[in-house]
Amino acid sequence: MPWFKVQELQIPAIIIYDMTEPLLRNLMALEQCHYPSQTYICNYISLMDSLINTEEDVNLLVEAGIICNHVGDNAKVANMFNKFCKHIRLDGLCYRDILKDLKAHYDNPWNHAVSTVKLKRVYFNSLWRGTGTVAAILLLVLTLVQTICSILQVV
Repeated sequence: MPWFKVQELQIPAIIIYDMTEPLLRNLMALEQCHYPSQTYICNYISLMDSLINTEEDVNLLVEAGIICNHVGDNAKVANMFNKFCKHIRLDGLCYRDILKDLKAHYDNPWNHAVSTVKLKRVYFNSLWRGTGTVAAILLLVLTLVQTICSILQVV
């Protein structure tokens, strides 16, 4: 059944230390100068750059175990990856097809519906958990209504 085909993106993990940026910059320069047709490190960095735009993106990759951050600040890591490929020319990105498939997967509304079903499975997988979730939402709404009514009485 092709519509139930599960694809998993597997990205090699990277450990980020204080000296990672100069090391990767030197490796990228070495590839660009001596191995222009085999720029695997530059392609990996370009892939990570396309996945990372903000600190929240780094948080997701840290939680997934793809990035091990020993710098401490996820904003620094995001800034580092966003600056890597500014002056690098990549003729053939070996991950171009993967990125195109990722974009198509993200833009597909069916996949968003499936993720909604996963949320339902997490918060409504049993009668008690579903009842607790509904009760918590109802309590939050009633508290909000009571707060608004109290403010309106004073004004």
